[in-house]
Amino acid sequence: MSHTDAISELYSKVNNAMMSRSITNRWSTNVIECCTICSLNPLCLAVLYDETSEWCWESSNGLVISPYFYPSSRNLYIKGILYELVKSEKTWNEAKDYCSGNGGRLIHINSADKHNRLTNWLAEYSSDPFSGKEIWIGLYDPAKIGIFFWVDGSTTSGYNRWGPDEPNNLDGNEYCIETKHPDFFWNDVACERGLWSICEYYH
Repeated sequence: MSHTDAISELYSKVNNAMMSRSITNRWSTNVIECCTICSLNPLCLAVLYDETSEWCWESSNGLVISPYFYPSSRNLYIKGILYELVKSEKTWNEAKDYCSGNGGRLIHINSADKHNRLTNWLAEYSSDPFSGKEIWIGLYDPAKIGIFFWVDGSTTSGYNRWGPDEPNNLDGNEYCIETKHPDFFWNDVACERGLWSICEYYH
């Protein structure tokens, strides 16, 4: 099989998967409109909006098509919450300010269900330059004493995803938390590093 045929077959498989997952797809002017459409449809649990084609894919089971085939896609909507993957490098404080400045916050991963949904989405990026990218989440140690809080002041007592031997404050200045593909464990690093991030917006 030639490389071209292999790509064609792969696209065919993805299109078939999209059809089995998706309840509808349509043109939409922006991601907010796309999310609004989903929120009005009782069968819609999630959407993926592609910013290049302005195409809105709705899903009835919370699964969405692969952003790998639409590289500009960086938004996921799961009933009531819009997630934005910010593909620009920022310090933790810059990422926090970016999210809050747009009416959201750095993501809180406070349940296994939320972790699984988001990592399934992010794992779709594993074949593009996203692979291995570190991503800020909204967890930090404001007092620098080894006690971590989400940006709203809540703790990790209900759920955590620390990696082995983490947090370890390895360099003596690791007070902010990142996660990355493929296991998406949490790891403390220096807050001044420039990483991608995820914002969440409640609608």
